[in-house]
Amino acid sequence: MNRFAILVALACAWTGQPALATDTVTPGQLPDALQGMWRNYQPDLGEWGRCAVAYDSHTDRDKMVFTCSVGIRITAEGERRSLARCEDMRVQKSIRSACRLVRP
Repeated sequence: MNRFAILVALACAWTGQPALATDTVTPGQLPDALQGMWRNYQPDLGEWGRCAVAYDSHTDRDKMVFTCSVGIRITAEGERRSLARCEDMRVQKSIRSACRLVRP
């Protein structure tokens, strides 16, 4: 692996920024249904757990995807897993918007 890529990954891990080049969203920006899901999962996330969302509609639950990685020991791994699951679910539901990480 390239030394520069390793340094970037370490810098992202140290600063708490996403290790992957993805957009983020705050819980307050989520549709009401996804905010409720976030509130339910938030206590179980711990320090390293991460959630990802994708949605085309603020009201149609069939056009929303929400997934979390819980019990992860490395933040980047939680981000990677939740984004991978989100992408799979997004394709199945034909959601056009990209998956984004939820940042508290």
